[in-house]
Amino acid sequence: GEMFFTFVLAYVVLIVATTRPVVSQHGALPSHSATAIASCVVAGGCSLGAVSGGKLNPAVVIGLAMLDLPLETIPISVLWQFVGGLLAAMAFRVTHPLEFAEEKY
Repeated sequence: GEMFFTFVLAYVVLIVATTRPVVSQHGALPSHSATAIASCVVAGGCSLGAVSGGKLNPAVVIGLAMLDLPLETIPISVLWQFVGGLLAAMAFRVTHPLEFAEEKY
């Protein structure tokens, strides 16, 4: 679960925060980046909250470990989150090839 929702969150962040803006014939289209990102966080938190806490960020896992999270759960949580982020980066690379094409002027 952590890997899947970390993938979803990282993929959406990559799409809304790093892609070139789409321009229509009337100007730039409105960006709903914050809503898209927040929706991923809420979906992950609600889906995984009772199971693993819905912590989709290694920094959150480590921060909560300082309070009361058992230390033995840190490596596995962080591993799955990194795998989800890596898969998101790979999926973004495959699904948005024009973002990596060099512009020729």
